Amino acid sequence: MEVCQSGYYTEDFRTQEVPAGFDFASYGEFNYTLQRQLLTLTSLIYLQTLHSGSGPIQLWQFLLELLLDSACRTFISWTGDGWEFKMSDPTEVAKRWGQCKNKPKMNYEKLSRGLRYYYHKNIIHKTAGKRYVYRFVCDMQGMLGKG
Repeated sequence: MEVCQSGYYTEDFRTQEVPAGFDFASYGEFNYTLQRQLLTLTSLIYLQTLHSGSGPIQLWQFLLELLLDSACRTFISWTGDGWEFKMSDPTEVAKRWGQCKNKPKMNYEKLSRGLRYYYHKNIIHKTAGKRYVYRFVCDMQGMLGKG
């Protein structure tokens, strides 16, 4: 995956093309309905970025893109508990976010401040008692105005 590039899908998100290298089977008990939701949501993010003029990619969008890219599983992955995910290498996630935003001094401390911004907006929450584990808690389709 090229950093910060949402080029996985055709403009018709209903076709829901699977990103190259993305293998749902590797998620084990990963629910089929959740698979379809993820594909739809990522397509909606791509369309929103393309057509809304909404500006640069947001951190939550960037994280979702990484989570959908099998090549990124060594440093960020789903835990298998709904929308929960873990950064197994938060330094690498922060480095890539810094590349995306053209901020070479980005680190996990700065990235986590960005994540905390989402707590009170009910987009992402920290999972209590688990280091580097977060959960998408929002209705993403509703948030994108597509639900």
